[in-house]
Amino acid sequence: MRIKIFILFLFTLFNSLNNAHSQGIVLEKAIWAVDYIKAKDGQLPDLLQFFELNWKAARKYAKKHKYVEAYQWYVLPDNADYQVVLMTKYKDRVQYDHREENFQKIFAKYKPKPILVNGKGSRDMSEIIKSEEFYEPKF
Repeated sequence: MRIKIFILFLFTLFNSLNNAHSQGIVLEKAIWAVDYIKAKDGQLPDLLQFFELNWKAARKYAKKHKYVEAYQWYVLPDNADYQVVLMTKYKDRVQYDHREENFQKIFAKYKPKPILVNGKGSRDMSEIIKSEEFYEPKF
């Protein structure tokens, strides 16, 4: 009898999840914030060093304090539109919505001023071509 009830429970659970999926309902989703960066002429090596010292260091600290789930960056030196892709993963909408507040905490305690490379910050060496959000569904 218990096995039949358990099987009925599993069937009901599977059916409700299947219905949610077929209706396009995402029960939980992670968010990737992605920035596409174009280096100014001759600035790519210094920009990469800046990102290593600042962007990556801030995300490492943010991950340790559970402000972000993950981070990754890629370099595409042959791409004419942009050369760097910066990606930060947030576990859900709540974590994403608090990102500015959380990074302000990091900058106030850990990195109050960016480490400049040859006297330059990221805005001196690059421009953001576009920013996007990608959703990583979890069912």
